[in-house]
Amino acid sequence: MSTKQPAFRFAVPVLIAVLLLTPILPELALAQEATDACANATAAVSRNISGGIWIAAGFFGCIFGLVLAYAIEPNPPATALVGKSPEYVASYIDCYRSATKSKQTNSAWIGCGGCALACAIYFIGLAAAVDDSSY
Repeated sequence: MSTKQPAFRFAVPVLIAVLLLTPILPELALAQEATDACANATAAVSRNISGGIWIAAGFFGCIFGLVLAYAIEPNPPATALVGKSPEYVASYIDCYRSATKSKQTNSAWIGCGGCALACAIYFIGLAAAVDDSSY
């Protein structure tokens, strides 16, 4: 005794799954596009932004170099955004600014720490020289 199953019995669950997943797929594509934009922006920052300038600003400007590193908001190169979707551009700009500001401030802190260390060594040496000359 074989009973034949209707052909649409297996098609209905597949159709329901497709209808439920269809609204989710564009969101997944946008999330992937935003991830790609962020990765590209981070790579551009490591290629284009020099930490040495901000280390020097932190060393020679100390607190002023730190303030500059926090205050200056960088803009990405426009050539990286030509022909891209608005979502890609928005994500790229946000990630670029965040990564650049992080690199600027970290480098300025390193320079400021170097300045503080150099000042401490100088004043310790000065205090030792003054102490030796008083005898």
